[in-house]
Amino acid sequence: LMRKRITDLPVHAIETAFQTNPYVEEARVFIDMDNNLHIEIQQREPIARIINKYNVHYYIDDNANKIPVNNKFTCRVPVISGNIEEGPEGGQAIQTEQLKKAYEIVSYMLGEDMWEAQLEQLFINQEGQVVLVPKVGDHTVLLGDLHAIDIAQQLEKLEVFYKEGLSYVGWDTYATIDLSYSDQVVCTKKTAQ
Repeated sequence: LMRKRITDLPVHAIETAFQTNPYVEEARVFIDMDNNLHIEIQQREPIARIINKYNVHYYIDDNANKIPVNNKFTCRVPVISGNIEEGPEGGQAIQTEQLKKAYEIVSYMLGEDMWEAQLEQLFINQEGQVVLVPKVGDHTVLLGDLHAIDIAQQLEKLEVFYKEGLSYVGWDTYATIDLSYSDQVVCTKKTAQ
């Protein structure tokens, strides 16, 4: 681009090059009335890192689109892992109902201050059960069947349990907190070591 007249710049080709970059959500390239070149880029915002069952890593953004992993940096976002078939290929948008539902759960949690601070990892086991690994405490939270989860209701139950239960018995009392049952929270105590 150096030493070219502004009117000779391939503005459309430059814009297309930016738009085809998998890390760019939107790009605008134009020349204004004063012959200044403007390049406006909006970067994709990863909300979760996916590690599928074949140990292939990629990100999904806030629009449920896939973003490849960049070896030069790592985004500090929650992880969705486990029995996930879908890989990074197959176009930009996530394809499977399984990953779409996991995306909905993570999006909901990231929209709530308390849960955004707690969300470390979602793990989908072989039976399709979702396990939440929180940042605080040495326990896991079983949310239940991926396709039957009412995330708002279950997180409300968990919040009440955290405030009215764990605050009295301690955050490291239980190994598992099971929210898959209707109207109750079932806990498994840690075994003595």
